[in-house]
Amino acid sequence: MNTQHTGGSPDPNLALLLNPEDEAHFVTVCETATGDQAGVGSHAKQPSFLYVVVHRRYGAWTHLYRVASDGRPGRLLVYLEMIFLGERLAEAKDWARRNLLPPIDLS
Repeated sequence: MNTQHTGGSPDPNLALLLNPEDEAHFVTVCETATGDQAGVGSHAKQPSFLYVVVHRRYGAWTHLYRVASDGRPGRLLVYLEMIFLGERLAEAKDWARRNLLPPIDLS
């Protein structure tokens, strides 16, 4: 499995997302509200980790994933935020920075 993590990323288990020829690139940490967008459910803030994954198994696809804990040890919630046709790492990172919540200060 070829996972490339940059920027001092956390290392959640991305095995379910990746094939041996895929690459995962850490983008940033952001804070998102839990619950759905329609106003139902909890709205506590939780940190999420953004990754751009270049998949190559059935042609090249670039996916932007947001990964967050679901509150139970060892379990993750994975959200597919955006899909790009081809290997478009830089474009996916730029899209994430423009369209998702700003990063939180971890210091």
